[in-house]
Amino acid sequence: MFNIGFGEILFIAVLALIFIGPERLPQVLRQLGEYTYQLRQIMTELTQQYEDELRPLRDLQDMANNLNPGKLLDVPPASTSDKPTPKPSPPPPAATVPMTEIGKIIQPPPPPPEIPPAPPVEPPTPDA
Repeated sequence: MFNIGFGEILFIAVLALIFIGPERLPQVLRQLGEYTYQLRQIMTELTQQYEDELRPLRDLQDMANNLNPGKLLDVPPASTSDKPTPKPSPPPPAATVPMTEIGKIIQPPPPPPEIPPAPPVEPPTPDA
């Protein structure tokens, strides 16, 4: 899983023995094992919840895959005749325009109409 060989594990064990010490090493390894166990339990629970949430969607997808619309609509199966169906003719080729003519075809839009300015508004005068 992690692609760690025996040499790497031995090196990590020696470093742990040096930095943690022989007195605390069993306690630290036990605590590390407990954390690993709790993490695995959480991951298993999350995976199970995920599967439970997706189960109705998967059932619906299986039903859709197994569905035969012709059977539901009472449509007779397509007849098989000895005549092959004719292939549709390809569309005619599009007209090509030289690059020098494209500027003549595409015109810029006309400028917007000029809007006259609004007349000035006088402030209201207080009545006495």
